[in-house]
Amino acid sequence: MKKIVAVIMILALSLTMLASCKSDKPGKVNPDAALPEIKVAEEAKEFKNAEGKVAYKVSYSIPEFTAENCEQYVADFLNKYIAEFYLDKAFHFAEINVQHFRAEETAPREIKISHEIKYHSDYIVSIVFTTAYSQKSKIIEARTFNLTDGSVMNIEEYFLINKTDAQAALIEQLKETAKYSFAETELTEDHLKNIEEKFDPINFWIENTGITFVYDKTDIT
Repeated sequence: MKKIVAVIMILALSLTMLASCKSDKPGKVNPDAALPEIKVAEEAKEFKNAEGKVAYKVSYSIPEFTAENCEQYVADFLNKYIAEFYLDKAFHFAEINVQHFRAEETAPREIKISHEIKYHSDYIVSIVFTTAYSQKSKIIEARTFNLTDGSVMNIEEYFLINKTDAQAALIEQLKETAKYSFAETELTEDHLKNIEEKFDPINFWIENTGITFVYDKTDIT
């Protein structure tokens, strides 16, 4: 199960840097093209076992990018990325586990995928994806997308200082935040080392109040 660890950064600095990099791949971006719009795609898919009984039901509500007035490849890339990393994973999980559905179970096991847009500007969208399983486990992941070229943003690439120094500063702040968040748990040096080793520079979202990074709780405690 995922544990959210939040770090409040200097907002004005962070967002200014992000916005200033709206075209990090100049050769691919048409500056005159409109940016993709965001709609919501909601649907459900059922998976049956060998006996023909519905064993799993995957329901999802995900963002869908449209390209009526913008570069088609941008919207296509965004939609493909979300489908591969969230829908396809859930579908695969259901497909390989239908055989474990017990005869005495009266209702299908459910997987629900939802999303929340945390930040949306002219050039950036930050989205949190939650995949909830009927077994009460939950996976939370975040992605921040550059809407001008469809790329997934890496936090390290958008700091104006040396990338190595930026990551080191972020990790130190994350360690201090973890100590506060897990005040009732004694964090060992190994736990703090895990924060550094498990640091994922694309698993974050931005808001008007700061930047939040997502860690698996088991990686810390």
